[in-house]
Amino acid sequence: FDVAGAVADDYPETGKVRIGDEIIGYGSVTDTELGHLRFGGLTRGANLTVVNSHDISDRVQECLEYVDQPSDIIAADLLTRAGVPSSYIDATAWAAERSQFLPLVRHSRLLSVPAPAGNLTGELSEQGLFNIWWDDRARAFQYRALTPIARTDAVLNDREHLIDATVEVKQDPDDRFSDVVCYHSLRS
Repeated sequence: FDVAGAVADDYPETGKVRIGDEIIGYGSVTDTELGHLRFGGLTRGANLTVVNSHDISDRVQECLEYVDQPSDIIAADLLTRAGVPSSYIDATAWAAERSQFLPLVRHSRLLSVPAPAGNLTGELSEQGLFNIWWDDRARAFQYRALTPIARTDAVLNDREHLIDATVEVKQDPDDRFSDVVCYHSLRS
């Protein structure tokens, strides 16, 4: 099929597009004499979509597909596609964090509808068990896996943690607590 008004640089050499509700895989993109793009090597109904007939005025949307990719690679790609300079992403540190804490977590996804990169990275971080944020001091995006908090037993002492003569120990067996219940919730 041919697409009028499209630019070859907007499409990878092979990939998938969406027309209506149908996903179509293609194996080549070439310019025609009329200034259109010709998509060849088509696979209709890709990703188990239903093959439909299409009108000449139907829009063609490029699809973005990730197959068996780690979360740091996908997040970095989404950010750079959104215009974030790659210098703001320490790919080596991100890969080290992922390798240490999330070595087996991989994702596959076909994105066929445009969505803001912030929404996509937010959904990915929920599913991929990591956080990503902008660090003003480092002037870079940070990537951290959700890991158990390192437990350190708190050691309190009178000299560093209590003001002298402000604590009094008084024993009263009648007011002794044997059960303590703590309630907590998110603060807004």
